[in-house]
Amino acid sequence: MNSEVDESLFGGVKPSSQGKSDSPIVVIHDKHAIRKTLSALGLEHKTETIQLITRDMVRELIVPTEDPSGESLIISPEEFERIKWASQVLTKEELNAREQALKKEKEGILEAVTIRKKIMKQKEMTWNNNKKLS
Repeated sequence: MNSEVDESLFGGVKPSSQGKSDSPIVVIHDKHAIRKTLSALGLEHKTETIQLITRDMVRELIVPTEDPSGESLIISPEEFERIKWASQVLTKEELNAREQALKKEKEGILEAVTIRKKIMKQKEMTWNNNKKLS
């Protein structure tokens, strides 16, 4: 975890008055310069660890910074959800429930169609009756 603090928020850096040394105090505000300095000192990378707690033991796992195999795949969240959805295996109960829902939907559509047909036939009959009267 990296964090940066804008030291100008808290005022300037005050040199300690206890032990005066002859070396100058250098304040680095450049992010790249800080990284170069840390890498030169060997302090750049602090290994990130995860503590894994199981029933029988506690382990500290080091999170690798590079893929050792070079075969990792980075995919979008949408693609991951699509793959996850496609990999689900439905039980017989879920399949039956899905079939029943589809049957009910089809029956509802057919019922709506037949109602519309009846209405159209009634309108046609009234139109034909009005046509004969005129």
